[in-house]
Amino acid sequence: FAEATFASWLAELPRPSLWALAVVACWCAFQWALLRLLPGGEYRGPVTASGASPVYKKNGLAAWAVTHALLIAGFYSGVLSPTALYDHYGEVLATLALLVFPLCAGLYLKGIHAPNSPDRTITGYRVFDYFQGVELHPTAFGTSLKQLVNSRISMMGWSAIAVALCAYQMSTPAGLSSALFVSSAIAIVYLFKFFLWETGYFTSLDVMHDRFGYYICGGVLAWVPAVYPSAQLYLAASPRE
Repeated sequence: FAEATFASWLAELPRPSLWALAVVACWCAFQWALLRLLPGGEYRGPVTASGASPVYKKNGLAAWAVTHALLIAGFYSGVLSPTALYDHYGEVLATLALLVFPLCAGLYLKGIHAPNSPDRTITGYRVFDYFQGVELHPTAFGTSLKQLVNSRISMMGWSAIAVALCAYQMSTPAGLSSALFVSSAIAIVYLFKFFLWETGYFTSLDVMHDRFGYYICGGVLAWVPAVYPSAQLYLAASPRE
């Protein structure tokens, strides 16, 4: 009985999929394009111990506005399926949970062999360096990876998930419940405030002092979409009274 129960439980676990991989890749590319192409001034973060000053781009509100306008227009017009994310959410989470491992391996190797700033730490304990991260402020193609991954891919993704779950419930016969509407609105307003304050986030402890490895990447890419929208996921799945 125990073996059958475990097998049944194992069979219910979500699996990664090519569809989910394509969605994640498109989302990352879209947010990178907004970060690079939308107008915005330059913001220099706090000076590090080595004297370097990380550079960020101030266009968070513009990216928030464009992202939400396109999402709403896409769901309203039918270009985006209102049910796809909800139906395949487990696949997206499973795909993200696996993707963070090769991503962090790439960050580890970059920090060892091709660092772009003097602020790096190599302890010699490979597992620890992989977990903690080597570089403090890595960049790629002139883009801060902390800003791209933490702010735009992860936090913007949380807000997009709330919008998508509302679109899903609106497509059901019962329509959008007041509970999901209010819960999602609170999350979206909170995230609007985050992007209004994005340059302040760059002075927070996790950006200034935490190196960019599995500790951060695993959190923002896998933990955030699995846990932070859980209230909206529950309400989207709950039938209306």
